[in-house]
Amino acid sequence: MKAIVWWYRMGLICGLGSTILVWGNEEAPLDRQQVSSLRTNDAPGEEGTCIDKHECLSIELTNWFKKMAVERKSDEILCQDHNLIQEETSSKTGGITEDEVKPIFEVTDCKMEGATWKYRYQGAKGKNRIFHGKGKLSFTKHSSPPHGYDFGMKTGRCLLVDADIESIEGWFIEGIVQGEAEITYFDGRQHKVTVNSGVMAGLVREFGDEMDPITGRPKLEKRLYGLKFMHRGQPHSIHWELRDNEVKVLRDQDQNQLLVVVPNNQTWMYLYGPLDDDDMMLQARQAKLTHIIYRNCLAIPQFEPFGETFDYDLQILGKTKATVAKLIRFFEIAANEKEKLDTRFQVDPDPVDLSNAEILFRLNGDPSQKPFLSVTTLDGPSKAIFEGGQRGSVLTGQGVMKIVSEYRRKDVMPLASNSSEETDTQNATTTTMPSNELQIEAYLNEMLTYDALPFRLGHVKKIQSIHGHFSSGVLNGLAKVSFTDGTVWEGLTKEGVWHGVVRYLERPFTKGRRKRFIGRIVEDVILSGSTMSKDDQIAEVEFFGTYKNGYINGPGWKFQIGGSFLFGDFQRSSTFTTNEGAYINQDLETGYVGSFQEGKMMAGQVAPVIGHTIQNGVAVPTFGPAHGPVYRFVAPSDTTDELTDPLVADSTEEIWVYVKASQVSAKAGEGLFAKKEIPSNTVVSFFGGLRMSFNEWNSTKPIDPEYWIKVNDKEVIYLPSEFGRDTSKYRATLGHKINHSFSAWNCMFHAMDHPRFGTIPAVRTTEKVEPDQELLCLYEIQYHEGAPWFQELWRQELDYDIPIGPFGHRGNKSSPGEPMPVMLSNGTFFQEFYQHAIEVLKLDPQT
Repeated sequence: MKAIVWWYRMGLICGLGSTILVWGNEEAPLDRQQVSSLRTNDAPGEEGTCIDKHECLSIELTNWFKKMAVERKSDEILCQDHNLIQEETSSKTGGITEDEVKPIFEVTDCKMEGATWKYRYQGAKGKNRIFHGKGKLSFTKHSSPPHGYDFGMKTGRCLLVDADIESIEGWFIEGIVQGEAEITYFDGRQHKVTVNSGVMAGLVREFGDEMDPITGRPKLEKRLYGLKFMHRGQPHSIHWELRDNEVKVLRDQDQNQLLVVVPNNQTWMYLYGPLDDDDMMLQARQAKLTHIIYRNCLAIPQFEPFGETFDYDLQILGKTKATVAKLIRFFEIAANEKEKLDTRFQVDPDPVDLSNAEILFRLNGDPSQKPFLSVTTLDGPSKAIFEGGQRGSVLTGQGVMKIVSEYRRKDVMPLASNSSEETDTQNATTTTMPSNELQIEAYLNEMLTYDALPFRLGHVKKIQSIHGHFSSGVLNGLAKVSFTDGTVWEGLTKEGVWHGVVRYLERPFTKGRRKRFIGRIVEDVILSGSTMSKDDQIAEVEFFGTYKNGYINGPGWKFQIGGSFLFGDFQRSSTFTTNEGAYINQDLETGYVGSFQEGKMMAGQVAPVIGHTIQNGVAVPTFGPAHGPVYRFVAPSDTTDELTDPLVADSTEEIWVYVKASQVSAKAGEGLFAKKEIPSNTVVSFFGGLRMSFNEWNSTKPIDPEYWIKVNDKEVIYLPSEFGRDTSKYRATLGHKINHSFSAWNCMFHAMDHPRFGTIPAVRTTEKVEPDQELLCLYEIQYHEGAPWFQELWRQELDYDIPIGPFGHRGNKSSPGEPMPVMLSNGTFFQEFYQHAIEVLKLDPQT
């Protein structure tokens, strides 16, 4: 009886025949007066009150978690208010046999396989130096253990223990852990456990490091990450999983979640539904607490689901569409720009066909004979330095091969009196060259590698270095090929060729200048695990896909300008050419499926994205039935005769917008309006038309046409007035219908790769737009570039006749005698002038 009472006070399980004693209170909901005693100052609601039973129970559960999170509290205190009840062992534990009992460690003979002698013991000892009393066992992973980690060798008592455990601290009785103990793991996790005869049997609280956002270092106090109950060393019944973003997941012992608790406006929302491996709740419903059961030192909320079903993303803590969110999750992993290629991707297990492969480089000659390697890369014959690893008759180990340029150091000195001076045209300096082959060989190391050059040869596409693991002079595993223009190929190699997932990264830009897909960011934290600030130089991923034998083979993605994507399933291709391709819009819900040649859509129809599968680690989208007209890429043109399919409407615009008389003013003409509610950051329209180089545009008189926009510093897109005003003549895109506002704008133009028209301006909302609300953009042009109405509005709203305003300067007027720029020959103003000159003034068009 005394033993039973002692174990009761320690909060442990005691085996009594076929039953066990466990903590529990079958049903103990609190009333309003009881809850008021539990309320804390930071609990939601008014002090001492709660609105209904659900809120009262939510407060009760919140305070229970706070109590469990106090690291220094003992299990005896945490469980002292619970009653003992009896449960059949077989009904709750699955009938755990003696062979299935899992102790924390076992003392064994040192000849036993897996036993370790490399540990240290600090604390009280009994006879024969056995652990007895308060003490601590510490383990090491070093092959040559530090001083003191030889207790097993000295005593002849080796241990069988989990290789991830760094230390075990607690009370020992004759070499066996008993009572409360603390287990620390090499990865920083810490478990506060209750132990019976060396076996975890009771409450287990899992703590871990919490990073300080200011210092970037772990906080002194560890954070609670899990709560579970153990029986005979095995998880028993339900357990709680607590995450960094305050999400709490209640699971059963088969890892099926029972309830998910998420933060929601300084309170909690309870969700019920299946949770997949992507942290996505599919067809979830909200839940209302009915009461709380306390069993085995754990709180088990009882609830009733209610309301409509929805998908919920536990990473961004919001309702979502699972098909979209899962694709975003894949793209975030693929575009993890600040880190190496994710370790989840593996080299293709199929053998390499070297007779039909594109090899990254070949060694020419014996690498052990000369300071420089003679190699042939994808660029052709070259010379290289090998750094790192081992160098002998073969190259071995992790290293980098730096390609040597044709540039020489500027400080090469004369070696012999008969040396002749010659001009190094590439360095633009005079250097003295060695006079014989031995001296030339001795001064080969005076040649510069590309990364040591004062400049990078402009933007010539030439290999700068090859970094990876070399085995007998051949690349195997993760490799990175850097080019002189700052771009990078990174991927998995086998026998010297790309053979697995490969990605191509553009040269780095700051976050504000990026133009392709950007992962969801919450307080500058990319959810794939990387952090970045607006000033970081980050490389954008342009291509991500599967290679085999050095060629694109299998699923591949091209990250387009503006946030859209091209997908293809390729068979030994070196370009983006496939009959099984797709262009997927920025919303990741719709796209065009069909054939593509070198990245251009030859024929495609609209189809919805309904999901995706994973093939060799790469997402493969699945689509619903294709429908509607067949769309195709239109080559850029600068004449109205070449406006191909001007009356074929854009599929995205068909969903979101329509044209009617503008509400800005009577003079504004037509405007663009929302068909339905449009979320912020949604692409809804495009500005297509005729193209003209920026230099050519500047040489014309820009008073006609009235519909024009700069794509970038090199190109302008415009529509003659007769097409821009009349949707019966042109409605392939409708972005030109958007009116301007200096203050009330709700959208903006940015460049985007369009499947029909190439890179053109797209209209993206900057806030939520209500149904039938007019879309207004800020025209990002200078004062002197605008039409008279634009200049007048500028003077009224911005600078009040001050020449320099916040949006730029007004420009300079033409000087007397300066030649007048020609007008656009396809503009309305020019056509009227030309007609007047011929018919009224009777001028000869030839002169």
